[in-house]
Amino acid sequence: MGKLHKGIDHAVLTEDNGGGLTLFVFADRSERKCIYAHSGYECNPKGCKEDIQALLRGDYPPTDWEGNEADPNALWQSTSEWLDKSFRNNVDYVHIVATIHKNGKVEMADPREVGNAALEAVYRFVPDPSSCCCEEGDNACYEPAF
Repeated sequence: MGKLHKGIDHAVLTEDNGGGLTLFVFADRSERKCIYAHSGYECNPKGCKEDIQALLRGDYPPTDWEGNEADPNALWQSTSEWLDKSFRNNVDYVHIVATIHKNGKVEMADPREVGNAALEAVYRFVPDPSSCCCEEGDNACYEPAF
């Protein structure tokens, strides 16, 4: 994979405690200004994977898709407050599943810590022939798709 579009600094995929997946795209790391947010990937995990692959090809996020948030920065502010509460209280209200950096590097959460939609969206099932217990649905048998 390549680098992100020159107008994009990084992107973050979050999962809330109901399994909801949202992709946030940022223009500037220092300002933490979210320029794009798309929700509802839990209903379309394949679309999430395709959109992250498009970002990694250097594409700019489309502004007219169904599921795009009208005010991405406001949604990010709310989500980041829940991230902070989750961290401070050691409760999983919302967590980061993946961070996509400007240079194309992708950091992923442990697959054992995410829900089914996130598994389908950003991981791939890798059966381990040496393990009798590695079956689809066993989150330990997944690896990052990027």
